[in-house]
Amino acid sequence: MAIILPTVLTGKSWCSEEINDFSSNCVLSSLNVDPAAAANDPCDSKHVLPDMDKRGINSTLGQSGHIIDDHYNIPAEGQWYRVESQHMLNNVSFIHELKACGTVFPIYLNGSLPQRQDGIVDRVVCTVGFGSLCQHPMNIKIKMCRDFSVYFLKRPASTSSAFCFLYPENTLPPKFDILKPTVNVSLVNKISPVFHVDLQSLQFICDFTLLSEDLLYEVIWYIDGKAISETKIANRTEIEQLVLEEQPGQLERLGVNVACAVRTRLTPNDVPGMLSPRSDPFYAGITTTPSVTLHRESPTTYIVVKPTVPVGCPTLFQDVCEVVVELILPETYKCRGSIGAVLPTGAQTCGKHIRHDEWDKEHNIYIAWLDDQTYNGHPDNYKVSLRTAINNYHPIWSNVVLGDVNVIMEDNSHLWKGKECHAICDPHMKTFDGRNYENQNDGTFIFYENDDPNKKVQVQMKVTPCNAPAHVFCVCAIAVRAGGDVFVIDSCPGIYRPIFEFRSCEDHILDVRKINEHFYKIYLPSGTYLSARLWHYTGKDVMDLHMFPSAADTFHTRGLCGTLNGRTDDDFTKPNGQITGDNNIFAKSWR
Repeated sequence: MAIILPTVLTGKSWCSEEINDFSSNCVLSSLNVDPAAAANDPCDSKHVLPDMDKRGINSTLGQSGHIIDDHYNIPAEGQWYRVESQHMLNNVSFIHELKACGTVFPIYLNGSLPQRQDGIVDRVVCTVGFGSLCQHPMNIKIKMCRDFSVYFLKRPASTSSAFCFLYPENTLPPKFDILKPTVNVSLVNKISPVFHVDLQSLQFICDFTLLSEDLLYEVIWYIDGKAISETKIANRTEIEQLVLEEQPGQLERLGVNVACAVRTRLTPNDVPGMLSPRSDPFYAGITTTPSVTLHRESPTTYIVVKPTVPVGCPTLFQDVCEVVVELILPETYKCRGSIGAVLPTGAQTCGKHIRHDEWDKEHNIYIAWLDDQTYNGHPDNYKVSLRTAINNYHPIWSNVVLGDVNVIMEDNSHLWKGKECHAICDPHMKTFDGRNYENQNDGTFIFYENDDPNKKVQVQMKVTPCNAPAHVFCVCAIAVRAGGDVFVIDSCPGIYRPIFEFRSCEDHILDVRKINEHFYKIYLPSGTYLSARLWHYTGKDVMDLHMFPSAADTFHTRGLCGTLNGRTDDDFTKPNGQITGDNNIFAKSWR
C-alpha cells in the first residue's frame, strides 16, 4: 500500500511486458563513539556544573552550606561543561587545607591553561587528599572558546570531591539573579538594498524582568542550541537593541529553535555575571502533525501544518505573497496527474499554499490510501517529509524543512488474505470465498471485476471447446483492463499465432511480468494480481487462471470470482444483484 496526495498515483505501475525485481538491503553498524569527540564543536555545550559560584578556594564547607560532590554531579562517561568568567584552579599552593572549593577533597588542574588558538588540549587533574597533593590523577580536555571555556570532565574517583574554579584576579562578577526569559517575535519594516522597496523582516525579542540596579545587560542568542557569535550590550533604556535579527550572522534560516539567556555587567569590559536560565526554545518555522493514521474504511486524512512566525512580504506584493509547503513522498511514490483508476480527493496536488495573512491558522494537506502492487508484506507506516518551495518574496522561507510525518496504515479488513479465485481447465471454477462449481459454456465472460467505478479494473476470459466431441471447455484468452490500459493474451483456435500485447497503454498503471514462456503475472494498481499458466491440452493452447485479491477487493468484487465477503451463500450473484443457486445460470449471466 502507498500513501498519496489528492490526484496522485503510485509511480510503481507501468505498461511493460517484462519487469525485473530489485531489492536492497539496509545495513546499519554500531560504532563506539568517544563522548569527548561526539559533538561537532564542544563550544556548543549547554551543560553547566552546579554551584559554580561556590567553587573558589575560599569557599569552605561552612560558607557553602553543603558539600559539592561531583562524583554524583558528573556522569561516568563524562561530558563537556561550559564555564563562563572563571577558569579551573591550576596552582595547588593556593589550597592551604582540605575543605576548600565547597568540598572536602578539592580537584585542581596540574598544568597550564591553554590559549584559544590551541584548540582542544589534554590536561591532567589531581585530587588533594590526606596522603598526597596529587591523588587519583585523571585526564581531562579543555578548549578556550570566544569569551568562555569548555572542559570535558569525568566523574571523580572518590566521593566528596569537586573541581575548583576561580574568577580572574581582582575581579568579581555581579551577583544578581535574572529570571528565566521568554522569546517573542514580530515583523519590522526594512528597505530592500536593490529596489529600495519596503520589506518586512523577522525580529526576535528576549523578554526578561529588569533589575532595579544600574546595570548593563547582555543577551546571548542560541540557534538550535548553539550561541551565535554576535552579542550586544545595552543599558536599561536601550533594551530594544538586544534583538535577534533576520540577517547573516544572526538568523539566516527558518526551521530552527531560537532561545536566549541574559547576564549582567557593571561596565562593558567587566567580568559578566552568571547567565540566567536559558529560555524555552521557540521553534521558528512551520510545525506539522507528527503522526497521522490512514484507515482503509475511511481512506482519506490530512496533515496539519501551521507557521509559528509571521510571513513578511514586500509592501507592493501583499496580495500575492504566500508560502508553499510541498509534500516529499518516498522515491517510489511520485506526484502524478489524476487518472480513471484513482479517485481525486482535493484540488491541490503535492502542496499547500499559505497566504501571508493566514500564517497564524492551521492548514490541511490531504493524503489518501492507495495500494501498491505487493500482495502481502505491506509496511505498517511510512515516513513522509515536507519542505517549503523556493520563495522569491521572502527568501528566508525557501527550503524550510518541516518535521517528518509518520503515516500509520491501519487495515482491519483481513478477509482477502490467503484467498484466490481460479478457472482451471476444463474449466473448474472456484470463487474467492471458496465455492467450487463448473462452467462448461463457451463465450467471453467477466472473470473478475472491482465494483468501484473509479478504478475501472476488469479481467475477461474467453472459453472454447477443447476436447470434441466431449462437452469440455477451456480458457484460451484473457483481456485485463486497468484504467486506460488493456493487455491481451489470445491463443484461441482460428488465429495465426498467439497474441501477447497491450491493446491500449494510456495510463501506464498495468504491470505485466513475464516469468517464463508459459507463465505470466499481471498486477493491477490495487495490488490484486492474475497469474496465467499457458499449456497444451489435447493439442490446443489453453491456460489456467488464478486471481489473488488485495485489501481493495474486500466487499467489492463481481463476476465469476463471486463476492469477496467471507460468505459463500451470495457468491452466485448476477449482474442485476439477484442471487441464484444454479451455477449454470450464474455463469451465463456474466457472459
